[in-house]
Parts: sequence; C-alpha cells; structure tokens
Amino acid sequence: MLAELEDAHRQTEQALQAQRRFVADASHELRPPLTTIRGNLDLLRREPPISDPDRMAGLADLIEESDRLIRMVNDLLVLACADVQPPEWQEPVSLKPVLDHVQRQVKQLAPNRTVCFKPVIPELVVVRGNEDAMKIH
Repeated sequence: MLAELEDAHRQTEQALQAQRRFVADASHELRPPLTTIRGNLDLLRREPPISDPDRMAGLADLIEESDRLIRMVNDLLVLACADVQPPEWQEPVSLKPVLDHVQRQVKQLAPNRTVCFKPVIPELVVVRGNEDAMKIH
C-alpha cells in the first residue's frame, strides 16, 4: 500500500511539473505578440500623430498579431479538448446552420471576400461532432 501511495505521489508530481512547463511555454509564446500589440497601440496614440504609412503598417501588425494570438488560443483549446473529452463531446450536429454561421462571420470580418459552399449542403446533413469546435478555426 505504501508503494502504491508513493507511486501515486510521484505521478502527481510529474503531472504538476508537466503543467508548470506547459504554462511557462504558453506564457513564453504569448508574450511576443502581446508586446508587439502594446507597442503598436502606443505608436498609434502618439502625439503628434505618426505618418499615414506608419499608421497603416502599425494597424497591419495589430491585425496580424491578433490573428496569431487567436490561432494560439484556439490551438490551446484543441489541446485541452483532446486531453479531456466529455461523453457529449461528439453529438449529432446539423451541418447547414454551422456553415451558415461561419459564412456570416466571414462576411463581417472580411466583407470583400465571398464564401461559397459547393456542392450546396442539404438541410438534412447531420455529422457527429461538437458545434463549438467546428467554429473554432
């Protein structure tokens, strides 16, 4: 019994060390884009204002780094879901409403882009999955 307790303690300690490394790695990866965003926001607030080309470059950097952060967070969510998947993780999901939602989001985020689903998805197509996870990427 003592050996089992020692083994459980050792496994718990290893899991905690892995968790600490993961948090440190995630913090290390998130810091550079956040620093870039912060620096560009400071530039955009500068008085007198920066030149139009510099302002456009700063805004492009803000968008790029924000997108990068979103991808990182989404990847972290996927990793978390891969480790702990509740029984309801996969359930019947009607595909057409999910695709309609994604299409509306793209129209809001990129109004100059056209999104078409071909062939047209019939209303009755149902897949097994998680509706939220389908919308992450």
